[in-house]
Amino acid sequence: MRSISARRSILRRNPFPMPDSGKYFYLWIIHEKPPDFPNAWVARCWIVYEVPQPTPEILISPSLEVLEDILRDHGFSKLARSPEDAPGVLSTWI
Repeated sequence: MRSISARRSILRRNPFPMPDSGKYFYLWIIHEKPPDFPNAWVARCWIVYEVPQPTPEILISPSLEVLEDILRDHGFSKLARSPEDAPGVLSTWI
């Protein structure tokens, strides 16, 4: 598994080419210690084009602050947790 620093490059490119409609965007959802990574914080990338779809891109860190700093440094803004969010979702970044 690559380190956080190696995975930062996924934030600098468009890993999923889409039509040039301009009607899509990426968001990241931070999960608190999900079942597949019980000892870490995980940010999962989603693409929203007509309907939200998960992508295979993830960031993994033992530190929540590291994930938030990476997303903030790449121009994403944090949204507060919504009551409709699934359990374990800490925040969404757009």
